[in-house]
Amino acid sequence: MLYPWLHAAHQQISDSFYQQRLHHALLLQGPAGVGKQAFAQTLADALLCVSPVNLTACGQCKSCHLLAAHSHPDSLQLGEDGSTIGVDEVRNIANFCQSSAGQNGHKVVVVYNAQNMTVAAANALLKTLEEPAKNRFLLLVCADTARLPATILSRCAHVQLHAGDQVQVNHWLSSLNFQLETQVWHQFFTHQPLLLLKWQENNELAAINQLYQLTQQIKNGVEPQLLVDILQQKSDYIAVFSIFISEMIKQSLIHQQIEFQVYQTCMQHLSQYQQAVDNVSGINLPLQVSELVFSLGQQLKS
Repeated sequence: MLYPWLHAAHQQISDSFYQQRLHHALLLQGPAGVGKQAFAQTLADALLCVSPVNLTACGQCKSCHLLAAHSHPDSLQLGEDGSTIGVDEVRNIANFCQSSAGQNGHKVVVVYNAQNMTVAAANALLKTLEEPAKNRFLLLVCADTARLPATILSRCAHVQLHAGDQVQVNHWLSSLNFQLETQVWHQFFTHQPLLLLKWQENNELAAINQLYQLTQQIKNGVEPQLLVDILQQKSDYIAVFSIFISEMIKQSLIHQQIEFQVYQTCMQHLSQYQQAVDNVSGINLPLQVSELVFSLGQQLKS
């Protein structure tokens, strides 16, 4: 499936393919919820299709039928479950690429969550990147390129996937009955449309909306335990909470409710909180939230 905000990126790749200058290794990068995995799958299917149209699989040929049955001999995918990708899995890529193709001559490898490769796995991938075989394509899907070695980054063509047109995203969300007017905080996540959709499908919007409302009350005083109760429902909410806090502080500065020095102090408190919850195992979350709420409350009231 090709989401509307990714059409331009797809067209660029399509142009390169038909001009016979498509790089053998593409690094598909972008935030969670932008549609990287679906984009990679669409691209991989097209590269294996016998008769693609505008680099889109026809869905009718033998190759497409094999793909639909998940039995295509020239397709290799790994890392879908988000677990660590080890050296043995990556070594299998080299063996796969060296073997003969069975259908249209192409072989395609998709590495999802490429940032989860171990150091040894990343090193093992270098030879495949440095000595590409003809008609072999490697698609690396990555949400955090900072976790990839420079040696990998320098040997790939980078494809930035983003949902930059907010009007387009809002139209897409509205077509799926996402209640934009009742979720005023959705604007902070329009670059991650699929994340918003997942929250709706999982009936999480009410909890996130409550988290947003409580965050807005910090400057006037809020019971920290109310926040903790929501944050402990799902670990993903901790990052959402940080985004809500950051936006609340920024808006206070924009509307001249605080001085710039207070803004800096508040952002420092938030940074310290984020470092603690991200890097300390077994962190006392209620304590961290209480300290953050107290510190911000003191600053924002002054």
